[in-house]
Amino acid sequence: LASRYNDMHWRSAFGMSFLAFMVFRIFSSALLIVLLVWAFNEFFKRSLHSIQTSLAQPLGYGLLYLVAVPILLAIAFISIVGIPAALIGFNIYGLSLILGHVLGAILLTYWIEGGRRADWTKGRIMLISVGNYLLLKLLSFVPFLGWLISSLVVVTAFGIILLEIFRKEDEIETIA
Repeated sequence: LASRYNDMHWRSAFGMSFLAFMVFRIFSSALLIVLLVWAFNEFFKRSLHSIQTSLAQPLGYGLLYLVAVPILLAIAFISIVGIPAALIGFNIYGLSLILGHVLGAILLTYWIEGGRRADWTKGRIMLISVGNYLLLKLLSFVPFLGWLISSLVVVTAFGIILLEIFRKEDEIETIA
């Protein structure tokens, strides 16, 4: 029984849908980058102090975040009282993983700016961050090595953000 529809129509429709989704994803990520840089410019600039000496500490905290948070949420999910908190926690954790490339691209841009000892405008930071986001997404399609590099950038970004959030107030005053 031959189908009235050619298989090629379905494949081209799938390809166009995938392309439309990727374009939508790039534009929504670019909008998110613009909003995050606009709202948290000083936070991102301040947060890069933790990688001035070595990348080991932010990488360790990022790996701890990726491993320990789901375990703690699963433990909370076991108790009746912890189920609502665990459900909210899993949603926030999933959202952070989805936004990992965006955060990684922004912090990579600020790291490049600091390494060049430049003072870029917010617009330039936003534009370079979008380029870094595209680079990270393209790298994540490369088997193993690209995925590994992209994952290391994202994990380090999580660690940098955690270190900045939990830094003591007296350290902030000393650096500023």
